[in-house]
Amino acid sequence: MALNYSELIKRIKEENDWNLSVITQEELNALKTNPEFVQTVSSSNLKTIKRIRIYQRIIPFRFIGSIFNDKDLEIDFDQCIFSNDVGFNDCVFKSLSITESYFFQNLNLERIVVEKVLLSDVHVEWQCDLRDIVAEIADITGNFRYFNIANWTITLLQFRNPISKYHIDFLQINCADSKGNIILDNYNIRSANINGTLTESTSLSFQDCAINKLGLVNLRISGSLCISELKIIHLERFNSLKDLYFERNKPVSSVIAQTQLAVINSDLAGLIFQNVNFNNYEKIYIKTALLNRVIFLECKMDNILPNLNSEKGFIAISKHEIMRQIKSSFINQNDQVNADFFRRQELSEFFYSYKGPKFSSLYAILLFSNWGSKFGTSIGRPLFVLVLSTLILSSVLIYFEALPLFETDNVKPDLFSRIVQFGNPIRSFEPYQSGWFTVIDLLLRIINGYCIYNFLRATRRFVK
Repeated sequence: MALNYSELIKRIKEENDWNLSVITQEELNALKTNPEFVQTVSSSNLKTIKRIRIYQRIIPFRFIGSIFNDKDLEIDFDQCIFSNDVGFNDCVFKSLSITESYFFQNLNLERIVVEKVLLSDVHVEWQCDLRDIVAEIADITGNFRYFNIANWTITLLQFRNPISKYHIDFLQINCADSKGNIILDNYNIRSANINGTLTESTSLSFQDCAINKLGLVNLRISGSLCISELKIIHLERFNSLKDLYFERNKPVSSVIAQTQLAVINSDLAGLIFQNVNFNNYEKIYIKTALLNRVIFLECKMDNILPNLNSEKGFIAISKHEIMRQIKSSFINQNDQVNADFFRRQELSEFFYSYKGPKFSSLYAILLFSNWGSKFGTSIGRPLFVLVLSTLILSSVLIYFEALPLFETDNVKPDLFSRIVQFGNPIRSFEPYQSGWFTVIDLLLRIINGYCIYNFLRATRRFVK
């Protein structure tokens, strides 16, 4: 059952022993001259640093932080409750620190210049925006329903979740006109979307995060994007992470509950996937994307084809083109094993999606390559075809007495040895063969020679 505003305050007072009191607008306006809240400290160079600390207070009205606009000012909110929108817009601070605080509406940091931003163990019930922010360091831990980041210039923006208890429902990162480094460490994210242009001076890193829906849409990468140890988190477990103060009992739609990866209209050169199991994603959409310069390190993706572009009505690039691009990526990494696997996937998808005439030479080549050798990767298939074709064709010749047997007392060994001899594609021609015997003989030589070639090709495909 979701807690409302008054229930939250009552619970905090009872369980956390917070001595909460309501702050007035007049009191906020007077803070800069009130010695109870303002501390003035002189450093060794006599530079005055001012600090405002608001502790265990309830702010029941829409709060505009620009009333504290001062480049030398340090602002701390500790164990506070904001019942309305909070906005720090068009202002300059030395630092802004908000710890163990609750926001029942929106938190907006827009067009601000600050050396350090600290959001520690905060809970934002609705939306948190970081836009047009210039900062040296931003350190964030807490629970958020919507978190939007855009037009940022931050040396280091870090989301930390050391004990894996925090989550973000919807994360939106717009890299356009942005600069700096963002690191998300061990965060639980229901849905994340990244777009814009990641410039050479920008890096984005997801480390050991759980992301159920990941979208790379209209993304261009000139800088660095690294996604490592990516995993998914089951919906039941995700809901158990949500703070009880902010459960609204809204049903989660099936779309959100699905695990999904979407890459749409993006050039992903510079993207690194490390130790990611793509098989975990129920649906994978790829449309107008360049993947051939993506780096895959220790990734599992051998079973993605059934989930790839499977939605009806979704117009995407062909599966064999996706396999080709992934193959090219592994070739660029000198990963011959995975390159060979996706080469086979590429040819297999091309064969099954072939729409040309069924009696063309191209289709015949694809058909024989798939059935006889799995496009040069199977050892068993060419051996099976070799044995089967030898038995069938030699049996036909023996039945019509076109293939003489050696005349000995023991017939079976001679029959076996004669069939084995007949299956040798480089044996000498029989002096008595003519007519249709010669046609069958030549056909068998071609089939068995092709099978031997594919057998050797499969056994030596990793040998240069």
